[in-house]
Amino acid sequence: MAQFTVPILADVTDSDARQTLEGIQSKLGMLPNLYAFEAHAPQAFLSNLAFAQALESGSFSNRQVQAIYLAVSEVNDCSYCLSAHTALAKMNGFSEEETFDLRTGTIADPMLRTLTQLTRSFVETKGRPDAALLDAFFAAGFDQTAFVELVGLISVKTLSNYIHNAAQFPVDFPLAKPVPVLV
Repeated sequence: MAQFTVPILADVTDSDARQTLEGIQSKLGMLPNLYAFEAHAPQAFLSNLAFAQALESGSFSNRQVQAIYLAVSEVNDCSYCLSAHTALAKMNGFSEEETFDLRTGTIADPMLRTLTQLTRSFVETKGRPDAALLDAFFAAGFDQTAFVELVGLISVKTLSNYIHNAAQFPVDFPLAKPVPVLV
């Protein structure tokens, strides 16, 4: 199998990518392996980060964005993104149990449940979500702007999921626990 490496900051030769990584490290107090790894392809890294930031400041709240990211990462079985977004969801006021419910589309809040179920349906069906879930999304008060932004957020997170799932670099966040199996 191919051997993938996560570059250290000193190894990043593209000045824009390096400056962006330095800013992330300064803000977070650490340099997440995902961002460092993505910097192997500076244009992909910088454009994906800019796309994510633009979408994250759109129609959805921070809590809703984390819900979307957790639902996508659960379907795509990405341990890195599940771990990172579990930590971020908790920072946005979700409990551990609620992060499991977001991942499975069973959260008690009806708007978040609709959002996570539609997100899961998008990913599971490769972009052909259940019509009833689309109807529920619009009935919950979301509009066509939110619809397009949702697809964008799903694509942003899918890129990260696929990169980690293939490269399997170390997870540098507290590991997300598996969703408890109900018996």
